Amino acid sequence: MDDKLLTAERFGQQKGFALRNYCLKCIQDGDWPAIAREFSDEKTVEAILAAMGRDKEFVFYSLLYVWAQEEHSAVLGGVSEEEASRLFFKYAGEARRAASIREMFALHLRLMRDYAEAVARENKKQGKNAPVLRAQRFVEDHLYEELTPARLAAETHFSVDHLSRLFKQYAGETVTAYIQRQRIEEAKRLLRHSTLSMADISANLCFCSQSYFASVFKKQEGVTPREYRERVQKEG
Repeated sequence: MDDKLLTAERFGQQKGFALRNYCLKCIQDGDWPAIAREFSDEKTVEAILAAMGRDKEFVFYSLLYVWAQEEHSAVLGGVSEEEASRLFFKYAGEARRAASIREMFALHLRLMRDYAEAVARENKKQGKNAPVLRAQRFVEDHLYEELTPARLAAETHFSVDHLSRLFKQYAGETVTAYIQRQRIEEAKRLLRHSTLSMADISANLCFCSQSYFASVFKKQEGVTPREYRERVQKEG
């Protein structure tokens, strides 16, 4: 949807839902410029305003529903619940006092900007992209389950392609490489502190076969799992 502005002629309920979902993802990504591009065409804005109707009370409560979703996206993006809630209630109060639906719509744009920019600040503060940190934590907590880039993207509410790009940019490796590296680290822990067989460790950590497990292990550690266990046992 990047760089493909909606036009008044194309705008409708289906496009409205698509635009809303797109904006929620942009908030979670901390990408205000992408949102701003979607609303830079005056015809699009007028079409949205026409679709909102003339009932101020209905529009007010409809916006609260959308803003609650945007608040959730900001929290998923790394903003504290306290900060996200503060922004929600600030704009809800201003919307209640707004003189027109057009003014409410302007508040909507400002709130999306504030949420997206708050996410961007959190990402910069952490030094790594917050979605990547969430994805890494999910991997670490689910090493004994089937993990794929598609599942990780679904769990962190991103597309596979977008999460893959973020991972490469901020973690310096692919999603699959990170999953394998963490599983090998867990395998090392099991080899040191348990009596589980190589076959059991391989199966528990969801490797497709014991031979593949041994191959990945040796590529990362320079020795086979059996050689690693023998070495750490000798070291006491």
